[in-house]
Amino acid sequence: MKNNPYQPRSVPPVLAGRDGQLLDFEEHAAPVIATGRAAQSMPVLYGVRGVGKTSILRTAQQWAAENGFVTAWTSATKGESLLESLPYAIEMAMEQTDVKPTKNWSAKKLTLKGGIAPFGAEVVLEPGENAPKQGAWNPSKLEMMLRESANACAYRNGKRVGAGLLLIIDELHAAKRSDLGVLFNAVQHVIQDQLYPPPLMLLGAGLPDVRGIATISATFGERIDFVEVGMLSDNEVREALEKPALQLGAKFEPRALDLLVEQSANYPFFVQLFGFHTWRAAAGPNQITYADAQSGVKTAREKVLDMYAARWGATSTAERKFLETLATLGGDMPVERSLIAAELGQTTQGISSIRDRLINKAVIAEAKRGFLQFTLPGFADYVLNELR
Repeated sequence: MKNNPYQPRSVPPVLAGRDGQLLDFEEHAAPVIATGRAAQSMPVLYGVRGVGKTSILRTAQQWAAENGFVTAWTSATKGESLLESLPYAIEMAMEQTDVKPTKNWSAKKLTLKGGIAPFGAEVVLEPGENAPKQGAWNPSKLEMMLRESANACAYRNGKRVGAGLLLIIDELHAAKRSDLGVLFNAVQHVIQDQLYPPPLMLLGAGLPDVRGIATISATFGERIDFVEVGMLSDNEVREALEKPALQLGAKFEPRALDLLVEQSANYPFFVQLFGFHTWRAAAGPNQITYADAQSGVKTAREKVLDMYAARWGATSTAERKFLETLATLGGDMPVERSLIAAELGQTTQGISSIRDRLINKAVIAEAKRGFLQFTLPGFADYVLNELR
C-alpha cells in the first residue's frame, strides 16, 4: 500500500487532554486576536513521552499562523540556556513572515554559511547593542524584548496588521530553573500591564514533573493552565486506526482492529507504531486482514523490545534494583515514592538521586505528586523477565 496514514499525525488543538480536561487553544488565543492584549494565562501540556504533546503544539502553531500570529518555536535542552535561544527563535520566525526582526536582541554572534563551495557565502550577525552578555538576562531585559517583538508582529505604521506573537516552548521540564524564573517574571510583568500590554501568548509542554515549575514564580504559577495529555480510550484507538485508513479506501477486518487495540495498550506512540507496520504488511489495496495485523504486531513488537533493551542497557546496577522494585510493586501502574524507598530500606530523600537519573533517562516519570511510573507500557514485565 502507498501513502502510509500512520506517519506522525497531529490532532485538533481542542482535543488535547483527558478525563474531560481539554486544551481549547482557540479559547486562549481569541482574546489576544480580538483585543491585541497579552494572554492572561499560559497553557502547558504535560505527559510522558509518546503521548502526542509535540504534535498538539504543532497543530496549535499551524492554527495560530493561519489566524495571524507570528509563531516562534524553541525547545529547552538540559544544561543549555533557554533564554539565549529565545531571540534566535523569535528573530527567525519574524524573518520568515516578513516582519522586521528586532536584531538589537540577538543573543550573541551567529555565523551562517551557505552556497556551494568554493562559492559559498558567510554572513555574520553581530550581537545587537542591547543584547545581554551570556547569562546576563533579567526579567526587565527579557520583558522589553518580548514587548518589542510582539508589537512588531502586530503593528505596522500604527495600524494593526497581525494577531501578535505566539512563543511555543517544548521540553519545558529540561530548562534551568533560573531561566524559567526570569521568563515567568518577565511574562508576569507583561500580563499585569493594564496600559500597554503587547499581543503576546505563550504555550508550553513537558514531562509530568513540569508541574513543579509553578513553584519557581508563585505569582505566575497561578496563571499556568496545566493540561494532562494521557492514554487513549479503546474507542479513540479504533478511530485513530480506522479513520485515516478509510480516507485512503482501506477497511479493517473487525478481528484485525481488535488485535491492534489490545496490543497498543492505549499508548499513542504504540498506536502509531502498530498501525504503521500493519499498513506496510497489508498486501491488498482495500482490506486490512487479521493476518496483516498479526504481521504488523510482530514487527512492531520487535521495535518495542529494542526500545526496552536500549533503556535497560543504559541503567546501572543500583538503578536496576530501583526499577525492579517499581515493577514488583506496581507493574505499569503508578507507585508511591515512599513505598519504593521503604522497600529499598531508604528514605525518600535517599532515593532522590537515582529517581532523578532515571527520569532524565526517560525510563520513569512522575505520575502525580509523590508517585512514579514507567514511561513505556509493558516495560515492567520486561524488567521482571530480565531479572528472572
